[in-house]
Amino acid sequence: MDKSSELRSTIAEQILDARKNDRALGYVTDRTLSEYQRILHEVSNFIDYILKNKDQLGSNILLDVGAGATRAASQLRSNYAAKGLEVRATVLSNTPQIEKYLGKASTVITSAESLKGIKANSIAGIISVSGLAYSNDFSKVAESIDRVLVPGGIFKSGFVAWMQQGREQFTLHSSMDMEQILREKGYDVSAERIGTQMSYSDVILAIKPPFLDSAANLMKADRLKTGIVRLF
Repeated sequence: MDKSSELRSTIAEQILDARKNDRALGYVTDRTLSEYQRILHEVSNFIDYILKNKDQLGSNILLDVGAGATRAASQLRSNYAAKGLEVRATVLSNTPQIEKYLGKASTVITSAESLKGIKANSIAGIISVSGLAYSNDFSKVAESIDRVLVPGGIFKSGFVAWMQQGREQFTLHSSMDMEQILREKGYDVSAERIGTQMSYSDVILAIKPPFLDSAANLMKADRLKTGIVRLF
């Protein structure tokens, strides 16, 4: 098998594995922007970072990784397109709702581990709500994020986890796994947790060098808008 065929096979396996996890865990694919704001502890300062620095970044593109039906992505576009933000998304399957919301032209079917179809050094910011917690290979996810983000680009992801009878056989990662990998790549990283020991939400925000702001400052600014009290 040549390298291109091997890569296609690997990506197909990654997508199939992710779809299986979606079905097993009852993952919600039709999330709204308000749900994004709750899980990610707000996104307004995150987006302001992209808009304020878009000329220096050389990109105005926000990529929603694992966008499901792309409903929230379409709401982000409606709210920020006039201010110069371009919104794109990746999904695991081509559902009819995509055409209703963000549209197929702005949506790529690919896994978080590969982000095939997304050009290197093209994305100003990446968000992901819960989806990355299901990945079996955080190292590949981090490599893909690093590949597509422009220098100075920003990344924010939520990791929702819980303990419930019948679901304990599934491991949902916390942000600490991704935090360590991105720090090793030289990113400025901030991570916070809210909730309880039985149900919690980890959020990670990271900036690729060179740093145009502080990850901790942006995380705090977004959280203060929500009134959320952090656990650590």
